[in-house]
Amino acid sequence: MRGLTGATTVVASAAAAAFLGLAGALVGAQAPAPQGGAPAAGAPAAAGQTAAPAATTPAPAPGSVIGTPANDTAKGAAILAEARKALGGDDKFKAVQRLEIKGKSARAQQQFNIEGDFEIGIEGPSKFRRKETLGLQDVSIDILQLLDGQTASQKTEMGGAGANLGGFDDGGGRGGGRGGRGGRGNDMARLLGGATSDDPEQQRIAISTQAARLSMLMLLTSPEPVAWIGVAESPDGRADVLEFKTPDGVANRLLLDEKTHMPLMLTWTGQVQTFQQQRGGGNRGGGGGGGGRGANFPQSQAPNQAAQAQAQGRQGRGNAPQQAALQMYVSDYKTANGLKFPFLIQSGANNETTEEMVVKSVRVNPSFRADYFTK
Repeated sequence: MRGLTGATTVVASAAAAAFLGLAGALVGAQAPAPQGGAPAAGAPAAAGQTAAPAATTPAPAPGSVIGTPANDTAKGAAILAEARKALGGDDKFKAVQRLEIKGKSARAQQQFNIEGDFEIGIEGPSKFRRKETLGLQDVSIDILQLLDGQTASQKTEMGGAGANLGGFDDGGGRGGGRGGRGGRGNDMARLLGGATSDDPEQQRIAISTQAARLSMLMLLTSPEPVAWIGVAESPDGRADVLEFKTPDGVANRLLLDEKTHMPLMLTWTGQVQTFQQQRGGGNRGGGGGGGGRGANFPQSQAPNQAAQAQAQGRQGRGNAPQQAALQMYVSDYKTANGLKFPFLIQSGANNETTEEMVVKSVRVNPSFRADYFTK
């Protein structure tokens, strides 16, 4: 994976990369032996017979299972406790009630990167705030995502040369409305922000899911049961694999180095969303551009749920989003307040980086203002 921010490229640990491509395969139980007296691999052909070409075994998808996986929640809880201990102390992590994360972000969009600054606040499992300012040449995009219990909202505004396209305010919990001026710029900004539905409840689920994934990667905690399902193997080592569900109902798998217990990556299956799928078709009109080509933007459920699809005029109105194996890699661990946190989070699909978060500071148990999660 290549870095997006222009700093020295930091690949999210060689071990994690190997687990992605080679062996998201799990050793949960032994695969059954071949039945019916199948010849051993590499056995010579009988006289008068033409040797069959060697079968090509496709590389397993991340998190795929060899044999029957386990579903051991007691072992899952124990491994999470060991991981928290390795990163500074189980009790210390359990004492973290609030977390503030600030840094630089970048998103890969075809031939260019969109870069900016982000600030994330987390309080428990049900309060989350993400503020991000992205820029590309003379266009700026401000994104604010808020979650306060069962109420969520997202506000996205475009500035600079994009200001005449307007902004909009999506959501507002279970009864929020939509306002502001419509337009192509709004569709682009909304997709970058992670909202792929006008339904407030769907937005609440999307933002809650983003918060759940970041809480697992930063604090190794989840309000849902976490089960150990097996061990992933690669030439570079082995990783324990834990599984938990996020508010969108999707099963996520967390890989931790078996020896050090350090988290390596998070993987799940999700949709690859493109700008023209969000619009319902290809670009119409536009200065000098063809009507069938549209730009790709990550479906950043999280921001991190997205993938860079190759939309080059082949996707027309009504095409369904693509399914892909999505990943978040964590690396570059540094100490803040006596605890180790990943200072590099790279996200994407199918081994392509589409988003990168370079953490600059982490504050443990900061004091948030009273309306921090509502404005």
